[in-house]
Amino acid sequence: MAAGLVLALALALGLVLAGCGPLGGGGGEPLVVYSSRTQNLVHPLLEEFARETGIDIRVRYASTAELVATLLEEGEKSPADVLYLSDPGGWGALSQAGLLARLPQDILDKVDARFRSPDGEWVGVSGRSKVIVYNKDTIDPERDLPDSVLDFTDPKWKGRIGWAPSHGEWQVLVTAIRLTQGEEAARRWLEGIQANEPKEYPNLISIVQAVADLASDRGVGHPLYRPRGEG
Repeated sequence: MAAGLVLALALALGLVLAGCGPLGGGGGEPLVVYSSRTQNLVHPLLEEFARETGIDIRVRYASTAELVATLLEEGEKSPADVLYLSDPGGWGALSQAGLLARLPQDILDKVDARFRSPDGEWVGVSGRSKVIVYNKDTIDPERDLPDSVLDFTDPKWKGRIGWAPSHGEWQVLVTAIRLTQGEEAARRWLEGIQANEPKEYPNLISIVQAVADLASDRGVGHPLYRPRGEG
């Protein structure tokens, strides 16, 4: 990693690092990619890139937390050339450790300034929306659902909320609330959600499945959060 880690989606079609062999058949040093995006989403892009360029690619798939911890441990000796994360949670620690290189300006210019690092160390490659998943048999969205996620601290939602507090996307949501509402408001909101005794799930897929199961049983619905199109 001569110049530090580089998130170069436009340069590398959104590459991924996993513990598998090289793709492609070109000569020279392979391009090493670390990715927390799932293999089924990224592998076809890597195959196409390798086929069109002839560049060998070595990819390693792991969670954002795992990859960040690995990179911090590897430091300047990391073999990674490209880092592709499914959420922005890890960029801060890597930047502070000096493990990110500035992207070429022609890549930065392809992305709106709102969706890239002020220091040019990373760019966003996809957008997500946080949506509410609810049981339509028991909840009328016009009458029952609040206007804001911040309003789910209302006691009427006690025992009716599901969340995945250990999942990266939930942590991204909390960070967004901290940045837009302030630390104290975010703390009060989390305490209010906790007071409503939310049911904990391991990930977002299990939340959506829980709502689907409740709908089929005509049970009490749980307003839950997940990013559109992402498991």
